[in-house]
Parts: sequence; structure tokens; C-alpha cells
Amino acid sequence: MSHLPFIKFWKCVSYRTNLLKTGRFVFVLVFLLSIFAGSITPVRAATTITFSAAELLSRPTDTSININVIPASAIDLYYEYKVSGDTIYSSTDVVSVATGESNNVVISGLIPAPGGEPGTCYALTLVSGANGSPPSAVPTQTTGCDLGFYAAGQLINLTAHPNSGYQVNAWPGTNNDSLQTLTDQLTMPEEPATVHVTYEEETPGVISYIGDIGSATSKTSGTSLAITTSAPATTGDDIIIAYATDPNSNVPPFTITDSASNIYHEIGPAINTGQLRTYLFAAYDVNALPAGSTITITASASVTARTAVVSVFRGLADENPLDQTNTGTGSSNTPSAGATSTTTEAEELLIGAIGTEGPNGDATGTWGNSFTPGPRTGTAGGTDDTNITISLGYRIVTATGQYTAAKSGITSRDWAALIATFKAEPDPTAPRITIAGTPLSAFSTTPGNSSAEQIYTVSGVNLTDDITITA
Repeated sequence: MSHLPFIKFWKCVSYRTNLLKTGRFVFVLVFLLSIFAGSITPVRAATTITFSAAELLSRPTDTSININVIPASAIDLYYEYKVSGDTIYSSTDVVSVATGESNNVVISGLIPAPGGEPGTCYALTLVSGANGSPPSAVPTQTTGCDLGFYAAGQLINLTAHPNSGYQVNAWPGTNNDSLQTLTDQLTMPEEPATVHVTYEEETPGVISYIGDIGSATSKTSGTSLAITTSAPATTGDDIIIAYATDPNSNVPPFTITDSASNIYHEIGPAINTGQLRTYLFAAYDVNALPAGSTITITASASVTARTAVVSVFRGLADENPLDQTNTGTGSSNTPSAGATSTTTEAEELLIGAIGTEGPNGDATGTWGNSFTPGPRTGTAGGTDDTNITISLGYRIVTATGQYTAAKSGITSRDWAALIATFKAEPDPTAPRITIAGTPLSAFSTTPGNSSAEQIYTVSGVNLTDDITITA
């Protein structure tokens, strides 16, 4: 409403209101008032009265509020106001107001908050269960709100921080409570919210997708491409990079480095001669790589267009994880890496990487063969064939077979596709037999003569029966 009649103010009375549209808490301190209150109980000094915006204020514009007071006796007054916190934001001039005279003050220069009605700032509480830390949020606040406060409709990116040996179990209070990845999102509701991430012990021998942690593109001629990570990789994770580049045959070998001194292995390439090349780079059982770290891919020769995406998985074998690979090239809207040889283990991670000679704005297409779409990015500008786009897809399988990574429905382009399969870390509770000593291949002799005596040790863990050795 436009005014507030017959309210009694004693000395200093503080008004707190949630400003519609502005998304800010404004505290108004009214000084030196002593006026008739009518039927309303007098308010003692320094007592706080809380009004809704509609009761106390009107809004001449989205960035201002209007306060109107009619005193029952002559007074001198001024207003001090501030956003939430302890520091006074500003004040009005001292004015003398006669008995029954309407005094109107407009406080302007307030900052609207994004997110639409009602624009109020709401608190977000971030907590976690045992075996990890509370999640972090980006952004840390809505513009115009205090730290940890957000306007309704604000999209918040969340990252969990499990201890070593633990993984995310659930994300109660988010857009997807049942996700078990390191990252999730929350669209802030029109009320305070709490996100409570829970952790559980990692399940041995189970491969899992953790999340995408970065991408980069460049159309400036050079040998390197730097990727800034948007989320962390924890100790023991596995980092997979899909990379596509202009077709310089001198680009290999590559050097890949990161802020945690992890070791990357080159897989591929798929070469569409004269058009483009597609690679995978993998780092296994990594050292912890915090968000904001840099992964740098350095080639042996300069190219113009190049692009990369990075995803994190968990549960790959620490030793010799790469199993099968295959490549395919062509020019169409249906790129395919072709079928691998039969995988050696039932549980494996399949990674497909498809590079195309075209801009990021091309039709994305659809992954086939039960692959899950992963990150995709590319360059833009200039003619279409001066750009390179990379797309990653993945699938976790539980049976051996011959597998193909393929897409359909992309913009028809020259393409180079690559598939790689990775074995899972063996279950430490499963039976296992090992041999130590001279390998059997070292035994040699001539007909009619005994070999030299050799000694080796056979041992086992988690065995359910005796070991029988026949020599």
C-alpha cells in the first residue's frame, strides 16, 4: 500500500522487509519518532517490527521502494537502511514532519535479483554424511544476495567431496536425489533449501561414471591445448580425454601433463587422411586433481583447429586396463568405429570418441548401441570445414562381446571414430592364484637331458579349495 497511517514509533524502531522484485533484505531504521499509534500497541525502543513488502512498502520501480508515514505529533526523523548484514548501506536526510503531515521517502538504487518472482534471497545449507565433506556450490550466491543465499530459480552446480575409498550414495534435496556421481544440480526453490549428500564405501570391481570435468577448443595455430577442470578427480579415479585435431601427420607423439603429475597413455588414433585425427588419452589410478587444475595436451607440430573433452570414471584396472580398440573413418551422417574383437572380461568400460570436420553448431546426432552421451564441444567461425568437433560416449557392459561405437543423425561431415574398451579392477575378495619366480617359459633342455633345477612359488588369496599342481 502507499502509506502506513497511525503507527507509533518510539526512539529507534527497526523495520525488516523482504523486498519483492529486488531480491534483497532491507532494514530501515526510523529515528526520533513519537507519534500516536491508534489501536496498535506502542512499540518500545529498539524493538523490531517485521512487515511484508505489501504491508509496508510500494515499489515505484523494480529498483526502489516507497515508505510513507503520517505522525500524530511533530517530529524530526531520518531513515537508515541496509542490505542483510551489519554494515549500514545508506541513510536519508533529517527532515521535520508536522503533526498529521504525510512524509514520503523513496529509497532507490537497489539491485534486482535474477530468478523472477518473488526475487527473495533464500538460504542454501550444504551438509554431508560421514566419510566425506559437504558439497561445494557454484555460484556461491546470487548477485545481490549474501554469501550462501540464492534467488528462486537460480541454477546451482554442486560437487561432492568423498574421502578416499568412498563414493557418492545419493543427493537428497537436489534436482536428482538418486544420482551417484560427484556432481549434481539444484534449482533454488522459493524457500530455504538443504542439500545433504551421502557417501558409501566404494564397491570393488564395479566401474562407474563420475562426471565430466572440462573441455577446451582453439582455432589459433599452435601445438598445445589447455583444459581447466571444472570439477575434481579424486585419488584412484580414471581420467579419459577425447581429442580431435586438424590432420597434420606430424602431431604425434603427444605430451599430456596436469597439475597433479598424472601419467597419460595415448590410444588411437583414428585418421581420416587430409581431414582430421581423433585420439583418446587415459590416466589410470590418478593422483587427486582439484577443480581449477590444468590439463595440457602438447603435440609435436602445430595445427589450427583442435578440441578436447574430459570425463572421469572409477573402477578401471590399475595394471594393463586397455583391452580392445578399433577405428573407422568416412564421410556421412552415420559415423562408426566398427566392431572390436571380443573383449576378454565380462565387466568393461567402452569409450567411443567421434571427431568431425565441422562446427560445434552441427546436429549432435544420437549415440547407438546403448551408449550414453558424454560431453561434446567444437570450434566455430569461418567456413564449416575449418572447424573440428569432438563427441564422447560411453557404455559399461557386463558380458564379453564385440562392441561398436556409432552415432546417427549428425550433420553429414568427414569423420574419424575410435572405440576403446577397458577392464575393471579385479574384485579383491575374489579367489586369485599368482606365481613368483622363474617363468615357465625359461625352462629349456635338450632331448634326453633334464633341465636345470628351477624354483618358483605358487600362492593364492581368497581360495575356496586346495591348489593342485601337476608337473
